[in-house]
Amino acid sequence: QERFVIVTNYYLTATGELYKAAQVFELWQKMYPRDYIPYIGLGFIASVLGNQQRALEEDSEALRLEPNDQVNYASLANDYMNLNRFDDAQAVFRQAEDRKLEGPSLLLNRYQVAFLKRDSSQMSESVAAAAGKPGFEDVLLATQADTEAWYGKSKNAQEMTRRAMELALQSESKGRAASYQAAAALREVEFGEHPLGIADAEAALKLARGYSLRAMAALALALAGNVAQAERMAEALDKDRPLDTLTQKYWLPSIHAAVALSQSEPAKAIELLKPAETMELSAPMLVDVALCPAYVRGQAYLALHDGHGAAGEFQKLADHRGLVANFSWGALARLDLARAYALEAGADPAMRDKARAAYQDFLQLWSGADTNLPVLLKARAEYAKLQ
Repeated sequence: QERFVIVTNYYLTATGELYKAAQVFELWQKMYPRDYIPYIGLGFIASVLGNQQRALEEDSEALRLEPNDQVNYASLANDYMNLNRFDDAQAVFRQAEDRKLEGPSLLLNRYQVAFLKRDSSQMSESVAAAAGKPGFEDVLLATQADTEAWYGKSKNAQEMTRRAMELALQSESKGRAASYQAAAALREVEFGEHPLGIADAEAALKLARGYSLRAMAALALALAGNVAQAERMAEALDKDRPLDTLTQKYWLPSIHAAVALSQSEPAKAIELLKPAETMELSAPMLVDVALCPAYVRGQAYLALHDGHGAAGEFQKLADHRGLVANFSWGALARLDLARAYALEAGADPAMRDKARAAYQDFLQLWSGADTNLPVLLKARAEYAKLQ
């Protein structure tokens, strides 16, 4: 068993070879069928690879074998959330509560499910449960920042991110603090606040050097048009993680495509995203962002004036609500759907009404947003042209 732990940790962390790690976990299962650890490992890998149903099956067995580990409840609840089975996720939370188990991931998932069900009371309870607890409170503050950004309240989101970072640093977790800042950079860039997004991406890189963090920062820089720096970072990631499944098949295609998009090469961007097709439904881990390939591909189709293609990509963010959770790209996808419909309005007059309705949906969602956000000003101008 100790050898299995060493080998799987090597593949998961040192090289990032998820398929090799899965093979070792499967052998571990055969040799020690009553050990829940390989089930959790295979559930994690399946979720990262985008196979949420397989993750659910593995994590269900892990919980059956070990019902006293809060990680098992968090993993299973996350699987249900990723599959849009929010009531089932809540049932898992109740089981954990019955056993008086808690953990930051479990509380985060509980908050996000409440957000998806529009249960503000449960969201507040989750935040209150994390208050004053190191390792808990910063996680909940960071996800609150995402919620504020979901409604276009960028300044509030920035303040909550700052507080979350301070608490993470007090807990000596530079990695978490930097990840919060990198996620903020992705939000800000898509809001049109490019200088702020670039500054946050660069500041995050000075705090920590984790691979997912570097990937998020590089993606933010690429989307902001800081192409040279994004390309250098992508090259370094490729060199450092040549065997890493997530880096090679998810992050690097997204970064390269964003670079191509910033260079006004949308067709090239779509081609560069082909390696990500098999795992674009990869589940985020804490603050990693879901459906990046679909979001960037959708932007490329918009640049090509292909409304049908763009709508198909942004609809993925709407269909997989549990994966997107409360990250602001899910809200922005509503605006991008409106833009996609508007592109089709010339060929199909009925699409004009559909575009109007989609713009109205987004503008209603952002009725309390910061009034000077570039993306909001642009959305209002586009909507006015449809009248």
